[in-house]
Amino acid sequence: MNANQRKFIHSSFASIDEEAKTYGRRHRESISEPVADYFAIPDTGTDYGRERPTPLVDSLHGLLKDKGLDEESYKKHLADKYGMDLFGVRRQSGTV
Repeated sequence: MNANQRKFIHSSFASIDEEAKTYGRRHRESISEPVADYFAIPDTGTDYGRERPTPLVDSLHGLLKDKGLDEESYKKHLADKYGMDLFGVRRQSGTV
């Protein structure tokens, strides 16, 4: 790490520290409380705290694989279902 990188990191942390102090003064609480609350959130072992899929959702994975479906057939399905063309314009009744 070079001197410029260290300076940037230091100034970034200094800015965050000031924001945290301002938050604490505004909310009349120690900044350590929200930080402790944040770290008290259980770690689910996945990115961004996302939970693992339920067994039901997990069982659906790959269900439609090899069914010959593609984006165009999906668009056609939506157009038929909602009576719109592929540009979102509502079709006249009885036209295709």
